[in-house]
Amino acid sequence: MTQAYDHLSEWFEYLNDDCDYPAWSQYFLSGLAALGAGRKGLELGCGSGAFCRALTKAGYAMTGADLSLPMLDKAARLAREEGVSVRYLQADAARLCTHEKFDFILAPNDCYNYIAPQKLPAAFRHAAANLKKGGIFWADVSSAYKLRTKVANNMFADDRDEVTYLAFSHLFADRVELDVTLFVRTVRSTTLTNGISNIFTRRMRLSPRLRAPDWKCCASRDTSARKSAGATG
Repeated sequence: MTQAYDHLSEWFEYLNDDCDYPAWSQYFLSGLAALGAGRKGLELGCGSGAFCRALTKAGYAMTGADLSLPMLDKAARLAREEGVSVRYLQADAARLCTHEKFDFILAPNDCYNYIAPQKLPAAFRHAAANLKKGGIFWADVSSAYKLRTKVANNMFADDRDEVTYLAFSHLFADRVELDVTLFVRTVRSTTLTNGISNIFTRRMRLSPRLRAPDWKCCASRDTSARKSAGATG
C-alpha cells in the first residue's frame, strides 16, 4: 500500500480538492474543541499533511505519521512553504509505536480501512498505548454499505491540464480494490505520459469493537453526505 501512495504524493491534495480541506479541517477543530481535547495531537495516515497544517495553524502541536516516505517528504515541503512547524515520522498504524503520549489521535481518510482485519485488534491497542489517559481517538472509516453501493464496480476519472487519473473499482467478498492509473504531463511533451498504475485495497470488515474498558465512545456520526466517494480519498 505504501508504494501505491508513493506515486500519488505530488498530486494527492490537488486531485482531492473537491473534498474541501478547509471545511473538513474546521469540522475536526470544532469537534476537538467540543470534546475538550488537549493541544498535542497525532494524525495517522497524514499523507501530504493538509490536516496537520490546518490544526497547527489553529494552535495545536501536531505530529503526522504515514507509511509513505514520498508523502512525508511532500508534507514537509508544504509545511515549510506555508511557514508552519509540523513534525513528521514514518509509522505503520497497525504497529504504532511513537514512545510518546498524545492528547488525541486523528485517523481520517479511511486509514483503518486499509488495515487487514486480523491486524485491527493490535492496531487499536497500539493507538490506545500512544494516548494519554482520557485521550481522544477519532477515526474516519468507510462502511461496507458505502464501499459496496457507492465505490465498488465503478469508474472514477479526473482530467486536468497537468495530470489525469483513471480508477476502476472491483468488489470482492471482504474488500474493494481500486486500480488507479495516473498520467502526468511532462514539460517536454504536449501529451500525457508517465502512466503509473497501482492497486488500492479498502477493507470492509472492521470487526473489532471499541468496547474495551479503556475505550469510551464519545460520538458516532455519519459524514457520508459531507465526503465524496472519490477514487483517491
